[in-house]
Amino acid sequence: MEEVFVPALGMAMQEAVLLAWLKEPGDAVEAGEAIAEVETDKSVLEISASAPGRLGAHRFAAGESVEVGATVTVVLADGETEPVTAPAPAPVAVPPPATAAGNGPDRPAGRAPHRVSPRQRRLAALAGSPAEAEPAARAAPGAGAELSSWRAPIARQVSRSWSEIPHFAVAREVAADGVTDRLAAEEPAGGVRVSVTDVLIRALGRSLARYGSSDVGLAVATRYGVLLPVLPDVAGRKLAEIAALRHGAAERARNRRATEADARTPLVTLSNLGTHGVDWFTGIIPLGQRGLLTTGSLAQKPVARDGRLTVAWRLTAILNVDHRVWDGGDAAELLSGFARHLSAYGRYDDDD
Repeated sequence: MEEVFVPALGMAMQEAVLLAWLKEPGDAVEAGEAIAEVETDKSVLEISASAPGRLGAHRFAAGESVEVGATVTVVLADGETEPVTAPAPAPVAVPPPATAAGNGPDRPAGRAPHRVSPRQRRLAALAGSPAEAEPAARAAPGAGAELSSWRAPIARQVSRSWSEIPHFAVAREVAADGVTDRLAAEEPAGGVRVSVTDVLIRALGRSLARYGSSDVGLAVATRYGVLLPVLPDVAGRKLAEIAALRHGAAERARNRRATEADARTPLVTLSNLGTHGVDWFTGIIPLGQRGLLTTGSLAQKPVARDGRLTVAWRLTAILNVDHRVWDGGDAAELLSGFARHLSAYGRYDDDD
């Protein structure tokens, strides 16, 4: 008998809403097959069976809050019987929104109305006001409105991180000669072209491998705020594979979807604003992680070589770290590894 439970989806997640059951008790399931959807403050995650068998009873009803780690059902092998458990209570009835969602002033024409989740309906009922259909309308910056249900968790998380984690940062200018030329020669895989971000992800993953994990978090800007999907085991992957993973992760984040890989907690997340012309910036370390690597734009700059002035490709990288677990030497060493792997790609002397 295999238990199916709600995994933690990073950033101090404590509970989720069981959004929908995709399989009924007694249904045959395969290993890796999705059996339920849960909704966190930020994403919708499909929970999958870890082994083949027959699905047991639903221990929670759709619409209920479920704590992280709680068993929601079991998968039974042939001949196994399920232990007796208390029946799942009926979901709390919540009144529907008072107004139908439509194309309002903040909704681009043709965009589908935002689905109001069970969590939002419950919060609206508790507040005594109808849930709104569009998250962006829930809190107008500068208008004195309370934080929206999707923005409030972000505010809590970054506030906790800034107050609980002793941040410090190390920075360096990284040589990137040859990177753009080599990228232009990379063949697209599955319609996805390799980007500078993919090279940065791989360089970070390879520099993290010495710490026992090359999972890399990726900061993705969405209409729900910045979300942090995870790219697993980056160090051993080809760039084309990383590009496909990055593309899929960004699409999941923009659609508030998540996979079980996103429940992993990476050591470090990458946030790249170079595509927006930003020279450099710092950030706030995601809760549970050791650091955040921020990178600026790849640009040609004047540099001195052998006493002569020349032009070379450079970018600025800043590693923000948790001083409780890493000291300055650790941060400098990790950043040095990142710079070495990035430069090696441009010189064509890496492992690919």
